[in-house]
Amino acid sequence: MDFSILGKGQDICINGDSFDKSSIYDRLHKLSDLRKARGKRYNLVALLMIILMAKLCGANTPMDKAEWGENHKEEMHKLLKIKRPDMPIHSTYRRIMAHKVYVYEIERMVGKYNGQGEQGEFLQP
Repeated sequence: MDFSILGKGQDICINGDSFDKSSIYDRLHKLSDLRKARGKRYNLVALLMIILMAKLCGANTPMDKAEWGENHKEEMHKLLKIKRPDMPIHSTYRRIMAHKVYVYEIERMVGKYNGQGEQGEFLQP
């Protein structure tokens, strides 16, 4: 019989992968996806994780993030379960980063995580 036991504080995603409930990945699932259904090609959480990882590696512009994603295509497909064979282009990252509501939700999420209450200064210049 094949089975696994989840550790304390772990949960299972829709696609069957386990993750820590306090992880950034889990917290990003709680964000509202403001995009319209038409033209939605990539999962919001996958896009935000790519943006986050690219930013941690020094990618500042949408073009840099797209290049980073393309250079790490195999890892991102495996890690984030991206179904499309291609990676998002720079305009996709630019549109995602233009949604101010995401910024406010992420700041609130990071503020709560860091124990700062509802507001944080994570994404402010």
